[in-house]
Amino acid sequence: MLLKNDIFPERIDLSTRAVNALHKAGYNSFSKCANITFGELLDTRNIGIKTANEIFNTFDSFRKKCNEHQLLKITLPGSFYDKRKHKYFINLLAIPVSKIKLSVRAMRVLKKTKTQSMLELVQSDAGKILQIRGCGVKTIREIGDFLKHLELQPGKRPDDGLVRDVKKHMAEREAGGILEDFSRDYPDKYDLLTKVKAVNFTVSRIKFYKDCFRAYKELGTLESVGKQRGLTRERVRQILEQGTRLGLFNYARKEPLCFSKNKIIKSFSKHLSICGVSRANGISEARLRRMLAFHKITGKELAALRLSVTRNRCMEFFRRIVAKSGHSPSSSELQKKKKTRNLYTRITVLWGSMDAFRKELRISKPAYRRIRKNL
Repeated sequence: MLLKNDIFPERIDLSTRAVNALHKAGYNSFSKCANITFGELLDTRNIGIKTANEIFNTFDSFRKKCNEHQLLKITLPGSFYDKRKHKYFINLLAIPVSKIKLSVRAMRVLKKTKTQSMLELVQSDAGKILQIRGCGVKTIREIGDFLKHLELQPGKRPDDGLVRDVKKHMAEREAGGILEDFSRDYPDKYDLLTKVKAVNFTVSRIKFYKDCFRAYKELGTLESVGKQRGLTRERVRQILEQGTRLGLFNYARKEPLCFSKNKIIKSFSKHLSICGVSRANGISEARLRRMLAFHKITGKELAALRLSVTRNRCMEFFRRIVAKSGHSPSSSELQKKKKTRNLYTRITVLWGSMDAFRKELRISKPAYRRIRKNL
């Protein structure tokens, strides 16, 4: 039944798409959708994020222009206009946001909004929160459901008298004292504030988890599953691990164990670079780095291995030159020949001088030969 002087959605400045979506959902008058929340709009069929933002922001601005006593008396029981719960709202809205318990994702979003108290949280615009990086529809619904359980209405501004009482209560009491008073007077509501609500795993979500695991077994990589499902690699990994904890399937991260530590070190000793090892074994550099992290092989260890292998190669090359020529070549001889010029450069870089190199190999310095010219 419509109220007197009720307003239809088409008389408000809404797009045709939004009006049609409201009509299909059964909202044919303003009184029917005056108390609708952003989360309820998203749950409504044929209404997406863009349409929900438009409807919520338009209704919010329209409510501010209208007479509060004529249009907002239709609020749900337990709203800010219920004088019987005035004390409850004073105690609740004065609680700091840092004292409540939500998911890690939701708490990070609230931290970015710089919301200090429940009073600021209940007045926050869901559309603006949704624009924060890392915030999605699930986070908005979680915050909205949390406020509903506490008999609050997201996006609704309390009357001025209540706001003054809440700010006065916050000034008189410390954060710890406010929470202690609330836990004593309203123990049931206190449990909702301080305990994270268990996730309700619906049949559709369980089916989705199993489909992701089935796709992982077929495709073999998390990246492939992510591309197929429109998810990130990290999100696919979280889904598979959560499904394993629920006992839906058994997902084990075997990717880093494709190569043993000895095999990686042996391959690096041959190719002396991450790029060379990855190409030789037909894997990506990112995957190889995950294996290095799994086996706890640090960059310093690889650098030391590279230096050791390079020095050994120089010494072996020099020994072959000595065996072929029958004597220890001098610095001038190494620099004259094209094949040995690079060896001389590496020796001076790695050892500092030819004398230090000969000392490590225990090779005596070649005798100085004086050439006499016939005059």
